[in-house]
Amino acid sequence: MAALAFICGVGVMGAQFAHAQTPAPQPEAAPEAPPPEAPKNLTGSDFAIEAAAVDERLSRIETEMSLIDVLTEVTEALDAVDAEGAALGESLAALGTRRVMSSELNDLQARIEYLDARVDRQISKLSAYGAELEALSTQNDEDIALWAEALKRGRRSSVPNEVLARTASILQGLREGGKLLQGKASEVLEVQSRALDVRDGLRIAQQRVGVAQGAVVDSVFERQAPPIWRSGERSAEDGTREGYDLAFSWPAVKDYLSRKRALLIFQALIALLLGLLITRARALVTERTAKLQNESGATWEHQASQSLRHPWPAALLVSIAMARFLHSDRTVEMILLTWLVALPLWFVVYKEMVPAGLRHALIGLAVLGTFQVVLALASGHPEIERALLLAELLLAGAGAAWLIRFLRGAEVSKRVRQGLWFSVTSLWARLALLSSVMGAGAAVLGYIFLATEASLFVIIGTIGATAYMAVERVVEALLLTGVHTGRFDAFRMVRANRHVTEKAVSRTLRLLTFAVFAWLIADITSAWRPMARVLGQWLSSDLGMGLAETGVTFGHFFGFFFVLWLGWITARFVSFVLGEEILPRLHMQQGVPFALTTFTRYAIIAVGFVAAISVLGVPLDRVTIVLSALGVGIGFGLQNLVNNFVSGFVLLTERPIRLRDKVEIDDILGNVSSIGIRASTIRTFDGAEVIVPNGDLISGRVINWTLAARQQRVTIPLGVAYGTDPNEVLDILRSVATANERVFESPAPLALFRGFGESSLDFELRIFMDPSDVLDVPSAVHVAINEALKEAGIKIPFPQRDLHLRGVPEGIAGTDTGTDTDTDTDTDADPDADPDPDSDTRR
Repeated sequence: MAALAFICGVGVMGAQFAHAQTPAPQPEAAPEAPPPEAPKNLTGSDFAIEAAAVDERLSRIETEMSLIDVLTEVTEALDAVDAEGAALGESLAALGTRRVMSSELNDLQARIEYLDARVDRQISKLSAYGAELEALSTQNDEDIALWAEALKRGRRSSVPNEVLARTASILQGLREGGKLLQGKASEVLEVQSRALDVRDGLRIAQQRVGVAQGAVVDSVFERQAPPIWRSGERSAEDGTREGYDLAFSWPAVKDYLSRKRALLIFQALIALLLGLLITRARALVTERTAKLQNESGATWEHQASQSLRHPWPAALLVSIAMARFLHSDRTVEMILLTWLVALPLWFVVYKEMVPAGLRHALIGLAVLGTFQVVLALASGHPEIERALLLAELLLAGAGAAWLIRFLRGAEVSKRVRQGLWFSVTSLWARLALLSSVMGAGAAVLGYIFLATEASLFVIIGTIGATAYMAVERVVEALLLTGVHTGRFDAFRMVRANRHVTEKAVSRTLRLLTFAVFAWLIADITSAWRPMARVLGQWLSSDLGMGLAETGVTFGHFFGFFFVLWLGWITARFVSFVLGEEILPRLHMQQGVPFALTTFTRYAIIAVGFVAAISVLGVPLDRVTIVLSALGVGIGFGLQNLVNNFVSGFVLLTERPIRLRDKVEIDDILGNVSSIGIRASTIRTFDGAEVIVPNGDLISGRVINWTLAARQQRVTIPLGVAYGTDPNEVLDILRSVATANERVFESPAPLALFRGFGESSLDFELRIFMDPSDVLDVPSAVHVAINEALKEAGIKIPFPQRDLHLRGVPEGIAGTDTGTDTDTDTDTDADPDADPDPDSDTRR
């Protein structure tokens, strides 16, 4: 019995360990879950099962710690960060000894931020691992206490020695597991301390770079040298600021290439793929261009042929343009090397996109770009540096002046001259001329840093703008070639909207190009930091501008409109994709796709509005209160508007009127061109757009000609001369109707002999057709009937009357007095027709 009691106690403790349960709650704390009672009948097999479960958990802990060694991964990552940090040390040490370019500081800042984010990820990984170890250690301590108590009870009871030995073995395993967990926890703390130290060092380096950026900005408007006419005099600061002192280090380049081997291989594969694509696209464009009659160059084929004329230089240029985004931690040596490699590629690709008169100017611009690199490497000779800088600015100014003159005298069409790119080029040429003149004056007066910023703005900005423009033209040519040659025809929205897709692609790429160019100008000059600081202070200021405290900043205000615009753009794009790509593939009933796209569009707009309100900082509960207070006013003052909104939802759900339906309301007959939330638009056959409130469509009497099916009947009346065989006429009408392809076969055309008219035998031809053909098809059928009757020799009589005149004086009717005279008043009447005395008209 004692052994059974011990086994029972051990089994209960083992069950508690297996399920990681806390002591059972009291009924007062959780009355709906009463505490479980311990099982009363346990056998030795239960103890064996619980012991095996403990062994399995201990084995799993040891396996996880041996296979998933987080500490090794984090340590390797920290070693890599230390190696990269050592390379940054030289750059940080040079901040106070020489002039530093703004782009160099920006790249240094980006590299530090990259390393800081990498260390943060390792710290987060260590924190999660430490929390897991702590949870395992806590559970292990509880298990040790449970099994120690079980062993103590067993020794006081007469239980088999095998049970005691097994319990002691389990307890020993738990204690060894606890030591392992404690050791791992200590290692985690040690590595975590190291990671925190590395992050603190990076934060300090980041602060140093920020201070250096501020110093560069402040030094732009300081004089670094005496005026050029007093160049023999030197200020006290000249000895510490003699140049950029950028020494090109090939070992640093090799080290960077070895560290970024995988990324460089990926970039090379992109260039290879782009080269193959551009080569194929050039062949397609060349084939299409050869078939064109218009050689004016206004079509997309001619522009694409210019952009894709050199496939492999274009592919390499696009790949290099991606380097700024792929290599956020590139060194100064890599920046200079990338610049020197990209210059000839830029010249080869872009010279095909400009008029022949501008190609010589591109050569001069490429020389100035190379000259800029030489100027950046100049050190130790401030006078030579200033002379080179002054010469560079003068040449740039002369080139800008020549470009302005060239653009003024260029023989281009009015459409091109008023276009966006021509206007931007003219504006940029004027800015470049102004900056060159100001930079040259600053160099003469001794403001070397300001002159350097001007040269960067003019030369690097111009080459960068044209390089990204060339990349945009190449990518645009690739995409438009795919759109117009059917490579994207798998997408229905592209196949059915080629011109819309072309415009969307062009606008999106040009907007991205402009954004990248603006970012490039801010990156290569010192204007970004002060502009960002001033802009941030302005955006964080209150909207009341000191007159009143509104709690809403300018940032919230512009964020509100930005989120609204983003929601509107998203709604349009999603509804376009749904309506043109997804829903047409589902074969829904007519009107259902339009209703779904409309609901989706307004739902996204509503979500965007709620998000914009949140960005504005206004609590949603206050908005609800305001809307509730306005509910009464809206109900009475805007009830017609509310009625139209509700009617719009009814139209979209019940669909009594659908898009492109032919409807008639009052005296308006036309096709439904749009169904909105407030009003719908009916396009009449005269081309007028009639706006009809949705309330009138719901409450008024509307005739929908195409509600059940898109077919409309047209009745064509016909009269033929008496004496014609009716069966022959009926056969002619049926044959003419069936010969027209746009006349529906079901319901079949119906030819009827309607009766005997006053002047003819009356027939009708009833045909069904699509509502959009109610003008063309009847006209064609009329022409065909006329030709068929003419071939059959059947005449269509004119209306005719026989007039019997009595008592007409002699000399008027040309007859004797007192006699009746029959006069035919219709000069084209049939002379063989018998007079009808019953239809006389007496005078």
